[in-house]
Amino acid sequence: MYMKRFLSALLLIAICAPILRAADSEFNGWGIRASLDATMPGKWKLPGEKPVKMFSTGAGVSAGAVYNAPLGSNFYVEPGLKLFYDTYKWSDLVVLDDDTDGPIETEPTIKKFGARVPVMFGYQVYFPSDFSLSIFTGPEFSYCFSARAGYEKDIPELENMETNLFKTGMRRYDCGWKVGVGVPLGRWVVELDYYFGLVDQQKYAASYHERRLSLTVGYDF
Repeated sequence: MYMKRFLSALLLIAICAPILRAADSEFNGWGIRASLDATMPGKWKLPGEKPVKMFSTGAGVSAGAVYNAPLGSNFYVEPGLKLFYDTYKWSDLVVLDDDTDGPIETEPTIKKFGARVPVMFGYQVYFPSDFSLSIFTGPEFSYCFSARAGYEKDIPELENMETNLFKTGMRRYDCGWKVGVGVPLGRWVVELDYYFGLVDQQKYAASYHERRLSLTVGYDF
């Protein structure tokens, strides 16, 4: 559902873009960006076992600044710094409690706050009628300041569950690769990108990687 919404939004913008002059958006300097994120963790993998779906897709936001530096021949490099707040959920997590008659099913929300450093390499494609499209890719490093699980407060058996996910094996950092496209609208820009996490987010036996789809709106000074 997230994918369809983002693609529909980008398609609508691309249809309207020829009305505006893309030439006015060419710049060399600072810009700001704000994004809506759909975080899509991969399946939980255990040695010798089939992958298991442990998480459901969640929503988040990120915002920050970028610096665009042309490299010549329509190529450019664009490093940036962003703060993010992303969420997703456990899917039917089963908690065993010795004081109850059976297992307890819960779906705690995972809440992560941190910073990201993307370094995108792009190419600007120009079309007739002053319309252009940027295609970009590159690495992104992220560091998480906080990662917590929100358990249901109305279930007494869950009161003593550890909420600090760093203490239960989650890593603070990730490094991955992004690919995306952008549409300049005057000094504004709209981008759609996909992130592939390359670092296992669990320190212990199980492993999974994060993926993310982002719809970004920015302004170039």
